[in-house]
Amino acid sequence: MEYNNAQYEETIDLKDLCIFILRKWRAMIIAIFAGIILLIGFKAVSSFMSDAAPEITEEQTSLAESFAQLETDIEAKQNEREDTLLQIDSTEILISDTENEINSLEDVLAVYKESLRELQAILENTVSDDNRVALISEIASLNDSILDQTNKITVAYRNMRSYEKNMSTLTDTLSTITDDLKELQADRAAFLSENRDLIDPAGEPIPIAPESGISVNTMIKFGIIGAVLGAFAVCGCACLQYLFTKHLHNPGDLKDRFGIRILGSLYTTDDGSKKNFIDKFIDRISGVPQQVDVKKEYSLAASEIRLLSHDAQTAIMVTGSVEMGAIEHVAGILKEMLPSEQFTVRAASNPVYDPDSMLLLKEYSVVLVESIKYSNKNEIAKLCELIRSGKSSVIGAVVL
Repeated sequence: MEYNNAQYEETIDLKDLCIFILRKWRAMIIAIFAGIILLIGFKAVSSFMSDAAPEITEEQTSLAESFAQLETDIEAKQNEREDTLLQIDSTEILISDTENEINSLEDVLAVYKESLRELQAILENTVSDDNRVALISEIASLNDSILDQTNKITVAYRNMRSYEKNMSTLTDTLSTITDDLKELQADRAAFLSENRDLIDPAGEPIPIAPESGISVNTMIKFGIIGAVLGAFAVCGCACLQYLFTKHLHNPGDLKDRFGIRILGSLYTTDDGSKKNFIDKFIDRISGVPQQVDVKKEYSLAASEIRLLSHDAQTAIMVTGSVEMGAIEHVAGILKEMLPSEQFTVRAASNPVYDPDSMLLLKEYSVVLVESIKYSNKNEIAKLCELIRSGKSSVIGAVVL
């Protein structure tokens, strides 16, 4: 069998990798619980060890803003009330001045009317034409003054009614403003009473020390994160172990990595220990048999060797990177099952380290004996390179 470097490239069987990870289920469960405990513990310790400095919450900030707006409304309403009071005072002054003006105008009008009556009495007793003309002219002038004074009084009364109407409106407005102001002040008092633990009477937020400990939601969140991290850590370590391990993972590694035919596989998942249902389930989905008929496997291996050997006489050297005792055991069984007149079977130690075995490579065809648990990939690669250099052929391998 010829070899090349491409045959030694590492291949990854995803199913085999998943099975390898699943076999770490105990470590994964421990890591999950450890991750949960550690992360929740870290969060709890960091929470307890924090300075727990008082802080102002968003709710307090919102309440302070609401209180400030309430204060602004109260101040605006107070200013409006003061402006209305000033207008009322101004209107009262106008009314008072107008009343005084009306009284003064009515007094003057009374004087004019009295003077008019006196002139009219004099006119009745006067017979001289010149005197009557003068009296009539004076009476006409006095009538004009009375008319003018009457008009002034009318205007003054009209102004008085306007001022009184304005005064009524201002009084109603003042009453409404006062009621609104009382309502706002009551709202402020109720607001402060309801939120006395969050804001002070001036409307400033009262810093609150954060609660110690962690909430249930936080514990759940950090517990999930810890579990995921724990599982991820185990999976990562398992992947690294799978990729960098020097041992064979399964019989297929010999065929996939080195191109060696598998004559027989005695590898089983039964290691003599008592297994629970999880390990049994993993063994079942892995495809590796739990028990093997050893005699049948050796018989099949012997039959395949006979099928692949076309010479009348074939010398077979059974060797490998495993211990010599295992090599001699396999060689002894094959020697019993192969016809002696056609096959010569000999056990030899690893020719990489045994000069005598190395010299026999040109004369013998090779049957390798390798173990899943103990065979080293690097040692197998060295052995295959040596066989290739010796231009010998590998019939196949028996996997223990």
